[in-house]
Amino acid sequence: MTGSSRHPALITASVGLASFLYSIDWTIAAVALPHMRGTFSATQDQIAWVITSYIVASALSIPAAGWLSLRFGRKRVFMWASLFSGCLGRMRRGEFAGG
Repeated sequence: MTGSSRHPALITASVGLASFLYSIDWTIAAVALPHMRGTFSATQDQIAWVITSYIVASALSIPAAGWLSLRFGRKRVFMWASLFSGCLGRMRRGEFAGG
C-alpha cells in the first residue's frame, strides 16, 4: 500500500484547504483592485494588467513549485521558500539596510 492511499481523508482535507485558501487569495485581489485603481489613478485597462499579471504569475509558480519539490524535496523547497519570503519582507521594511 502506498503512502498516498493510506489517508484519503487527510488528502481530501488538504486539497480542500488549499482550494479554500486560493479562493480567499483571489477574493482579496478582486477587492483590492478598485482601491488600487483609485490610489494610482489607473484606467480600467491598466488595472486589468495587474490581475492578468497575477494570474500568469500564479499559473507559472504552482507547476514550478511542484517541479522543484520533486527535484530537491518538499522540505528543502519549503525551507528555502520560507527563508526567501522572510528575507523579502525584511528587505521591504529596510532591516537589511541598517535602518
